[in-house]
Amino acid sequence: MSLYVITATFHLPDDYALPDTGGTEVKIRNITDRATPINHSVWGTPRLPTESPKRFTFNIDSDSTAVGDEFAINVNMTHEGTELLLDIEHTFRWGGDNEEVDIHLSPVGYISVHKTFMPRIAYPEDSKMTVKLIEKPADGGPEIVVTEGSILTAATQPFYLRYNPQTIKPAQRYRLTAVFEIQGGKHLTLGVHPRELVLMPEKKLMSFGG
Repeated sequence: MSLYVITATFHLPDDYALPDTGGTEVKIRNITDRATPINHSVWGTPRLPTESPKRFTFNIDSDSTAVGDEFAINVNMTHEGTELLLDIEHTFRWGGDNEEVDIHLSPVGYISVHKTFMPRIAYPEDSKMTVKLIEKPADGGPEIVVTEGSILTAATQPFYLRYNPQTIKPAQRYRLTAVFEIQGGKHLTLGVHPRELVLMPEKKLMSFGG
């Protein structure tokens, strides 16, 4: 048996501060077979991180894990029964060795957005990527742009799209769209994560397991 250490670093927005009290739970699953995910481990504590970024480690056993297996990490933080983070799944594929994984958490009011694919085409140095948060009304009416934000297309780190939680509807699914500027002032679509999400977190009980 060979154990490998995975170090996950949890990032929060620079202008966001966690409350002094609350709880944290981290769930890890092997989701290589999405139809039958395997629970890997659960860790919890009745405290919130006091440092930023927060580093969290866990082990992968090479006897039960194949190189290329996909893992999902879900992080939950609460304060006085209120969810502090959006329920967004963070994934990575194990490369067969000790690894470091950066996870940009999304507090309520922020969405961590990162690129998943881009067309292979040249773009100006000052090209900007624009991301829109879209609401699709249940009655089939026209889509509504809830908020939008821009960042340089060349940026390599995820960026945080801000939104007003007071404008969000319970159980409503929202989607993200993104375009970037190319030569001639034209725009092309690119892929971002998450593509769809529910922004009104549901209250749920947390168990602080070991």
